Amino acid sequence: LAGDFRRVKERIVAYFARFEQIEGDLYRFDTRIYLADGEPSTESVCVGAVVGINPGSARPRVLSALHELELGKDKLLPFVKNRFETAYKKRKRLGADIPNSAFVQILNLFYLCNEDLGQALSRLRGPEEQPVCPAEKNIFPLTWYAWGAENELLAPLKQRFLGRQDQASFYLKRDRKSFGDGIPGPMEFAKHPRGMPAEPVEVKLELMLEALAANNSLRDHRP
Repeated sequence: LAGDFRRVKERIVAYFARFEQIEGDLYRFDTRIYLADGEPSTESVCVGAVVGINPGSARPRVLSALHELELGKDKLLPFVKNRFETAYKKRKRLGADIPNSAFVQILNLFYLCNEDLGQALSRLRGPEEQPVCPAEKNIFPLTWYAWGAENELLAPLKQRFLGRQDQASFYLKRDRKSFGDGIPGPMEFAKHPRGMPAEPVEVKLELMLEALAANNSLRDHRP
């Protein structure tokens, strides 16, 4: 599987997803950020997840297959990749390397592709009719909630996340300094990566990765 993916500028592309055309709309599922030049393989290991709002400007090369992304203007995916990789680099001094073929799973409140949130919401189906990513069925070592400000239109879509049983969860609060542990409520602020300071998140990720490792909780989570 790994050999099927292209190398660009002598490095392995980090961002992959599966796009589907559903009733005329484009949806993006199974979005993965591979760390340390990893790539999809049968040995891929998920080290965490991030819950955003919806896919932005990244576009497909092909449909209906896990494939590299055309990143476009998408800033969230590189931001998440850099934060996780920096957290692992800080842990490396303790002898903890990034696992081979490690990736971060991206989940969303909804999977309709549109970087204009207002336009996306205008095309949104009811919560019970929304196509969701199969990866939502997985249990993750840690989950970072980043679905942004309070929004009454988005609150019903958050309900399906409230009962998740991931090993650890967190979100950055409005002050951009302190964190909440666990899953934020439907009308609770969970800072979106846009305008998010890097250092507090890196420190939080480092601490959480360390705690998970100390508890022998960071097991293989294979797709």
